[in-house]
Order: sequence, then C-alpha cells, then structure tokens
Amino acid sequence: MVLNPIFYKKWSKALIDKDFTFKETIKNLNLTALQICFIVDKKKRLIGSITDGDIRRAILKGCSLKDKITKYINYKPKKIYNKFPVANQINLLRKYKLSNIPIINKKGHIIDLIMWTDLDYDNNLNAPIVFLVGGKGKRLAPLTNTTPKPMIKLKGVPILEKLVVKAKTEGFKNIYFITNYLENKIIKYFGDGKKLGVNIIYIKEKRPLGTAGGLGLINFNCKKIIVSNGDILTNINFKNLLAYHSSSNNDLTVGVKNIKLSNPYGVFKLKKKGQINTFIEKPTENHFISAGVYVLNTNLLNLIQKNKYMDMSRLITLVMNKKYKINACPIHENWVDIGTHENLNKFL
Repeated sequence: MVLNPIFYKKWSKALIDKDFTFKETIKNLNLTALQICFIVDKKKRLIGSITDGDIRRAILKGCSLKDKITKYINYKPKKIYNKFPVANQINLLRKYKLSNIPIINKKGHIIDLIMWTDLDYDNNLNAPIVFLVGGKGKRLAPLTNTTPKPMIKLKGVPILEKLVVKAKTEGFKNIYFITNYLENKIIKYFGDGKKLGVNIIYIKEKRPLGTAGGLGLINFNCKKIIVSNGDILTNINFKNLLAYHSSSNNDLTVGVKNIKLSNPYGVFKLKKKGQINTFIEKPTENHFISAGVYVLNTNLLNLIQKNKYMDMSRLITLVMNKKYKINACPIHENWVDIGTHENLNKFL
C-alpha cells in the first residue's frame, strides 16, 4: 500500500476559541470538512481539540446547539512536534486512527496540519451506500400514484438525486438502490449512474420486503455499509456518520434526530394516592427519533432471512437481543420529514 500523508493548506480555518458554541463549531466543521476543530488561546497556542464525534456524543447527553463547547474539549490532543521523523508521524496516525494531526513548534503554535489519506476511515469510503427506494409513499397520494416518492422533484431535482450527488461529493461511488414500486421510472432516470459519476447497482424486490428485508438479497464484499431511506430531505454527512460508527466500534449505528414535542395542555404529575405533586403548563419534551439512516457491519445481515419481510425496527430489536453493540448517532445537520403534503409543500 502506498503511504500518502498530505498537508492541508487551509488549516488555519480550523482554529477556534474555547468559548465557541456547538452551533458555531458545527459551522466551522462544515467549512473545513476536517471532522475536527483545534482550540487555541489568545496567543494562538494549541490547548485542545473537538471532533464531529465529540459534538454528536454531547448532543446525546442533552447539550443544545446554543451551549458552549468548553466541557467537551479534549485538552490533551494528539500532536506532532516540528522535525518529528516521518516514520514516527505515520506510526502515530496509524496507532490512534487519526485522519489528521497538527504539527506544532516549541511555542505551542500550530504551523501545519498533516492529513492521512490511507487511514481506515478513508478506506471505509469503499463502503457502499444502500438507498431504500421501493416504498409506495401512500401518505403523499395521489402525487405518488404515478411518481415514486424518492423521485419527487424539489426545485427541478429528484430527492434521490440530491442524496446521490451528496454521497458522491463526499467520496462515495458505490451505490445500491433497493427497488420495488414503480422501479422502472427510477432505473430509466439514473441508469448505471455514470452521468452522476457513481456506480449504481439495482436490487429488485419481487415483492415488498420491508425496510430491512431487501438487504438480505445482497452479498457485500465489505465490512460496513451505510443504509439510508431514499426520500429524506437532509444534508447529513455520510462520511462523518461512518467515522462515528468506526470510532465507536459499533456493530450498528442508528442516525437519530432530536425533536421537540409541545403538549398543548397543562400536565399534572401525581403521587401514588392521587395527590398532586407538580403542575407543568404546556410542557415541551425532547425525543430522539429515527432519521432513516444507519451504518451496519455486514455480519449483521446474517440475521435477515432471504426473501422474508423485515422492517428495520425488527432488525434493530434482534441486534439488541443478541447483545451486539448498537448506539445512536445524533444528526445535527438539517433533516426534514417530507412524508406529508403539508411538509412537502414547504419545499415545492
């Protein structure tokens, strides 16, 4: 294997202050696409780092995007000193599975940033993305009577095309479509994917197999796959989701979105004998819901019987029952459920 450590010329854009909020930090991550920010003091000396994965784990613990990152900074970041031998640089990157690492001088200033293109995370980009595009989209009838839901156009572009192009821009080229309902319209539009710069393989269900059943029809020659609904409107970063899965050593990672549900009524909390304990006027509760995107280790597909109906919820239950490692990954990117006419009309 050819070793290809390279230098990132715009590393200074990844430097932030410790008083940044999570929202500001996410904005910086999207700007640099490095999956990491470096925290520096007023004299520009490196004092810590925070990764995309750190932010997602903080959100799981209840942090809001308005909170400051201070408590979640890694104050002992990995770093390379100037004149550090190249062999040692490579060993350090390999040992800690780092996709990049700062080079600092004697005063603690970052003077360069080295990136690793042959790291496990980047090799994972060979992992395919499977888009589930066989559903009937009944809630959007009559619009979906003649058009598959993933092929509904927003500003002239099908939702599914937006997802494929996004995957392509992140470096993913191997795409699977699991099709059923009105599949010929999808096949006619996308063909083999060459016009979008990807390779598309079609897995045709003879009958509906649910959101997980179709995966049992594919023999993957890889250790991990990304699975996504083909009709979600989102700018989720598939590469970051895959990196989160790998760094967490998960068998299954479920993308979740934090939503707020407001109760229009005053709520009483009662003691055992009916005495009123507390009263809350129109409370708001936070819930994590499925975002329709997952990363799976392919050995889990042995749990799916070929040509047998199975929804993703059933597969998740089996994975939990068999004690595999399953964790949620919060989606801080934009995500919208367009499954109803009311929500869809907001974007047409």
